[in-house]
Amino acid sequence: MEPLWTASFARITFIQFLTFAAFQMVTPVLPLYLSRFTANEALIGTTVGVFTLSAVVVRLWMGPLVDRRGRVRVLVPGLVLFVAVSALYAITVSVGTVMLVRVLHGAAFAAVTTAVSAMAADVIPARRRAEGMGLFGTSVNLAQSMAPVLGFALVSRLGFVPTFLMGAAVGAVGLVLARFQPETRVPDPAAPPARAARIGLEPGALAPSLLVFLAS
Repeated sequence: MEPLWTASFARITFIQFLTFAAFQMVTPVLPLYLSRFTANEALIGTTVGVFTLSAVVVRLWMGPLVDRRGRVRVLVPGLVLFVAVSALYAITVSVGTVMLVRVLHGAAFAAVTTAVSAMAADVIPARRRAEGMGLFGTSVNLAQSMAPVLGFALVSRLGFVPTFLMGAAVGAVGLVLARFQPETRVPDPAAPPARAARIGLEPGALAPSLLVFLAS
């Protein structure tokens, strides 16, 4: 049986874990942070949620981009932006600046998660695809269960700024690991560019996508 836990797969899975951990340390505490600037709950919710809108829009172009340029060439710049933006929360001074950071954060998150997901699919043996993707996805569940608790604990003991900087530091560990990650697929410069009008319209993907949407 072909090995699943290769160095490459372990590294990619840990990068995924660190990315989601950094994200989940920051996002749950943001409503508390934003309440320092405004009491408008709708505005707070919009500011937190704009991250998702940004990530969805950017993700439409990420798939074709990682095929054309290569996974690592998208992953590393994405992580650089992810770490920088995570640290920028510490110097935000208004709802508007937080919203801008959220937009950038969503874009970086989309780049990183698209690249690592493609890399995981590349390195997992075909006969162990379901097992491998299940384990890869478990890294997200672990991050989601642990990081919010850590985020709130840091805020209660140290405050918001150290919490934001800790999130950036966690992401930076992923960036260091990414520098040692070899390319998992030869880039294809001839791959067609992304076009929003035709992205995501594969009929066979609609039912699984709907199930994931409802489960989330």
